[in-house]
Amino acid sequence: MKIAVDVMSGESPPKTLIQGALKAVEESDVEVVLVGDETTIYKELEQHSQSYKQISVVHASEIIAMDESPAKACRKKKDASVMVAGALVAKKKTDGFFSPGNTGATLASSLFSIKRIEGVKRPALASILPTVKGYAILLDAGANVDSDPEHLAQFAIMGEIFVKKILEIPEPRVGLLNIGEEDIKGNELSQKAFEIIKTIDFNFIGNIEGHDIFEGDVDVIVCDGFTGNIVLKLSEGLGSVVMRLIKNEMIKNYKYRLGAYMAKSALRSVKERFNPATYGGAPLLGINGCALVGHGNTGELATKNAILTTAKMARAKLDKLIKKSIHLHTLSTG
Repeated sequence: MKIAVDVMSGESPPKTLIQGALKAVEESDVEVVLVGDETTIYKELEQHSQSYKQISVVHASEIIAMDESPAKACRKKKDASVMVAGALVAKKKTDGFFSPGNTGATLASSLFSIKRIEGVKRPALASILPTVKGYAILLDAGANVDSDPEHLAQFAIMGEIFVKKILEIPEPRVGLLNIGEEDIKGNELSQKAFEIIKTIDFNFIGNIEGHDIFEGDVDVIVCDGFTGNIVLKLSEGLGSVVMRLIKNEMIKNYKYRLGAYMAKSALRSVKERFNPATYGGAPLLGINGCALVGHGNTGELATKNAILTTAKMARAKLDKLIKKSIHLHTLSTG
């Protein structure tokens, strides 16, 4: 597997992303193509005495900043690192790409170069969330602000395949995020989506509510991108706040500090469960290839794991499986 990494975008310095890439090749047989300013990249690689046969470099002369308009920037900056990384996948020179930069630019690069899978109406971002029992995915997590019922049905199909192949859950439980569990709950979008999704041949458990997300009783959480992005940001913020609250309480009393010391391993484990670096980013599902969107401040661990996750998606031929399932769904619905 060969994965392209956009090392120039985002808030982290290229050095951090390059070091993460080096860790990925040290721990696997994955080949990595570093995309960006070649002078900067080679300067960093020279700092490492070890020769990396699995590393190559492709020059890109431009960068799309986090605050730039994705559509305008992608049309204007054809040689931006995120655009070049996407083009490598489209030309079959790599099997997937990862970018920790402007989310909109990564989406635009994927759509401009790699294109949507035939039959897929809207690609979706799938965010991997920690639960009491493991992990679940939430999609759409922000690729589409507005969706229709058929979009949500396709998100459910794509998410179920991802969970089967990447999270390795044999029979994923699919739930539709709503304001109540009853079939008749929700707005027109939710009700119509429910009617379509319940006809699909997988384990649909019906509507779920917000408090169900982290219980671990649902593996694929389906919603529109507006709602999904709010849930995602809330969960990220909540994890950070909970750890800060625990830390503040420990400072108040030496008995609390002693208890915390004794529970140090457990607390560290909880903290790691909320660490977005575990999988490295959010996969973009519904394109003719593999792409992973990272956080702007992606670190070494997140970069390494993003590369390995993207490679796993490519090995599983996730796009081919999604294409087949969407085609069957289209035939069944006319």
